[in-house]
Amino acid sequence: MVVAGVAVGAVPAGAAAVKARVSAAPETVRLVAAATAPLTVQADYGTCMEHALVEIESAGGEGYDYQDLPGNAEGRFTATFALTNDEVRGVWDVTVSGSDCATGRLVTQRKAATVQVKRDTRITGFDASPEPAAKGTPVALKGVLTRLDPWANTYVPYQNAKVRFEFRGTGGAWTPMGTAVTAKDGTFAGSVPAEGAGVWRAVFPGTAAHAPATAPGDTVALG
Repeated sequence: MVVAGVAVGAVPAGAAAVKARVSAAPETVRLVAAATAPLTVQADYGTCMEHALVEIESAGGEGYDYQDLPGNAEGRFTATFALTNDEVRGVWDVTVSGSDCATGRLVTQRKAATVQVKRDTRITGFDASPEPAAKGTPVALKGVLTRLDPWANTYVPYQNAKVRFEFRGTGGAWTPMGTAVTAKDGTFAGSVPAEGAGVWRAVFPGTAAHAPATAPGDTVALG
């Protein structure tokens, strides 16, 4: 038998089963509207393999896909999956099965890698005012948080989500400055006293089902 130009002989006595180094990227798959999200799995056996089967499955079993890849002398395999925006959210496990050319023995590596599948979120219309602000007076912060609706294939208001306000002065780091909870229409608002000139932003930290979002910063000077 010949696989990828490599002759396969008798099975060596006591030969060990070959396992792959497996990686999956990205670690968090972000499902977005009107597009598919790629997930790439790489399995490197480092030796001649007759074939490799790469499977991805959601933790509850509702979502599943696979690719059966032909063998090659190097034992390096890449499987790219296109996840649609209505895929099951949460943890997905990667299983890789392969049989090496030397022994023909099939080895299955379950949960060889794990990824998170989350739906996209966005913060739009973020604004910090007035500009400029007087020191010690309130800076009004507002915006809108939306999330992907997979059935409508569009973005809808994200209600009852906690959004964090952050401030960064010149040369400083981002500092939490309070929180707000989104209304039924996804809007959020709050106010924080102006203590210095700098940039304000809003951050949604994400959940197990929804990806995080960060608003573009809005600079406020002191008048």
